Amino acid sequence: MAMLPLELILEEILPKLPAKSLLRFKCVSKHFQIVISSPNFILHHSLGSATSRLLITSTRSGLHYCDLEPPENPLIPLPIPEFFKPGLYCQIIGCCNGLLLLGCGNNNTNFLLMNPSTGFYTVIPGGNELVCYCNYGFGYDAINDDYKIVIFDGYNGLHVANLKDKLWRYLGDDDLFDVAYGNRVAAVFDNHLCHWLVWCELQNKHRIICFHLCFEIWTTEVPLPDFKDNAADNSGTTSHFANLLVENCRDGRNDVTALHVLDGFLSVLTQSKTVDNGYDVWVMKEYGIKESWVKLFGFSDSHSTPLAFGRGSSSKVLCKVRVSGKYRVKWYNVREKQYNNAEIYDVHGVEHLYQVCVVNGSLLTVPGGKRIRDNGRVDSESGDNQGQL
Repeated sequence: MAMLPLELILEEILPKLPAKSLLRFKCVSKHFQIVISSPNFILHHSLGSATSRLLITSTRSGLHYCDLEPPENPLIPLPIPEFFKPGLYCQIIGCCNGLLLLGCGNNNTNFLLMNPSTGFYTVIPGGNELVCYCNYGFGYDAINDDYKIVIFDGYNGLHVANLKDKLWRYLGDDDLFDVAYGNRVAAVFDNHLCHWLVWCELQNKHRIICFHLCFEIWTTEVPLPDFKDNAADNSGTTSHFANLLVENCRDGRNDVTALHVLDGFLSVLTQSKTVDNGYDVWVMKEYGIKESWVKLFGFSDSHSTPLAFGRGSSSKVLCKVRVSGKYRVKWYNVREKQYNNAEIYDVHGVEHLYQVCVVNGSLLTVPGGKRIRDNGRVDSESGDNQGQL
């Protein structure tokens, strides 16, 4: 029987396999174990375009996940430590490099950083002054090779914790008193720039504020697109619908409804000036440049949040959609302008869907992490054969 060249297996096949398969393949040979555990391979696999993507859902019954491609895989419970389970709601704070940060407890009294592909996790205790109505951000500080959590509100100020020492530091409360907050979970660009869409009471307008995780400072605001220009028709006069929209939106607060990162681009959702109850999806093609905002497509309703494009497709978008007061996961066909149910078994059978996110499959874990088995039991601390940062 002909054998594939080892070089082809190591360089072309292994990097395209999901993380769980690679963990099993470490047992094939010592050479496989060394290659798969090497930092270069782990980083290449985590950032590769062929990396598998996981759909993570937060529900009343816990966390669930499945492979987004192929969609035939069922949605199954995501193992979390037993001490987080009894009656505790887990909030998805963010994801970075395939790692998922969860806030657990009634007031997010603890944070759980885990790799859903491998089951390894670590716990970051929360401070007593931190409450569940804060604004959260999570990302990677490449300068100091550390992951960080940032929390702020108008009463308790700004706090930052890093993974290495798991200690919270107070950084003050400047410029936090005059805004009413929109998205409480940051839209993180390039792993270290945390953005929040806020409504400024003093200026009577929306703003996109940004916190730099590496330097731990507020940066220059990111400009919004000139979406209001679309309210004018070809004759240069404001449309009847646009007039109604302005009248019905107090202080224009509903003009911009969401901020997130869509396949690597900062993106906002704005009220459509031409379609009743619709909105438009904009992306910033060149970060920080106002003129680079591009309107990609529009939705006919305002109860949908784009999550990710389909693999290799610009016309198929995975969305979280509110239907009759409940959230569902659907594919939206941009060309046909219609929804199709996501081809994921049992995704609609999961009760009380709250949050949904898409995480890249990854071999990364954290130093000193422990592994969660499917039954919720925890193994001893991870050994040297696991990829670490």
